[in-house]
Amino acid sequence: MYKVIGYGGTRAFRLLWMLEELHIPHRHDRVMPFTQAAHDAVPGGRLPALELRDGTILQDSTAILSFLADRYGALTHPPGSVERAVQEGWMHRVAERIDSPLMNWTSFMQGRGPPPVPAVRAWVADCLAEGFAGAADSLPDTPWLAGEDFTIADIVLGHCLHWAERYQALPEDARLRAYLARVRQRPAYLAADSS
Repeated sequence: MYKVIGYGGTRAFRLLWMLEELHIPHRHDRVMPFTQAAHDAVPGGRLPALELRDGTILQDSTAILSFLADRYGALTHPPGSVERAVQEGWMHRVAERIDSPLMNWTSFMQGRGPPPVPAVRAWVADCLAEGFAGAADSLPDTPWLAGEDFTIADIVLGHCLHWAERYQALPEDARLRAYLARVRQRPAYLAADSS
């Protein structure tokens, strides 16, 4: 049985959601990031992590999503296809333009580390706003990011929107809010959110 290591309110939510989408039984060890318990649970303390049945520990939420998608042939497009390139492009764009600034924003909100100077805080807020604006402007005329089928790229963007909303950083853009509303209709999202 797979074991998700990490607190559900973090990027571990992506792994829980993915496993629910795939209907794969799993355990969830609720370990908070940046704690001694995290360092005790996984090498280097980097969470979230997925422990495989043989004890191998995988780290980095997007890498784990790709691993599971490829292993089970689900929520992904075939390697070498245009759709796969679109899917991967979205994952990289969201990781760079939204996920990274959102992690910095979260650190500020949680008071982790020394307080940032106002210019740094403003720069991170601007980066996040630009990332969301770029995503909104690039949303396709299809239900999901890489076409008609829901993929791991949708898990990453859906989670970032979910995360931004928790920290009152979700923009008012109607396109992003409509996309998030579609995401929230997925039973696996609801199951992961309640775990």
